[in-house]
Amino acid sequence: MTKFTIRDSLQKLSGHNENSSTLFRHGTLEVEIYKPEKLDPQKPHSRDEVYVIATGSGEFLCDGEKQSFTVGDVCLCPRASNTGS
Repeated sequence: MTKFTIRDSLQKLSGHNENSSTLFRHGTLEVEIYKPEKLDPQKPHSRDEVYVIATGSGEFLCDGEKQSFTVGDVCLCPRASNTGS
């Protein structure tokens, strides 16, 4: 079993210039910690993604649909249909 805490995962980002870090990989599963600053510049992804909101709040835009989020929410975003995967 592998366990992550929010605090330890966020500490892994401190001191980096990056806003994300991979916490775990197994087969096709990848778990990352991601902390965007104000605006998230990500583009549509080629695989399904799950976002667990650990801190903050905002609006999540996925496939043309905008949804508000806050701490404790889980956002599911299917892969983009136009990525060819």
